Amino acid sequence: TQGAFRSYVSTIAVAPTDPKTIYVGASDGTVSVTRDGGGQWQNVTAAPLPGRYVSEMVVS
Repeated sequence: TQGAFRSYVSTIAVAPTDPKTIYVGASDGTVSVTRDGGGQWQNVTAAPLPGRYVSEMVVS
């Protein structure tokens, strides 16, 4: 069983060359990506910054 989420999505960025690749930044400083339009997500953050959140992302 998963515990309660302690963060929320604070920004979303879609890859311009592949609309199925979506990055989300969260209020807990993590970044996750899906490459299949949201079916599966992977945390790509090495270590979140404590007390920080992701407010903007740009995918090129």
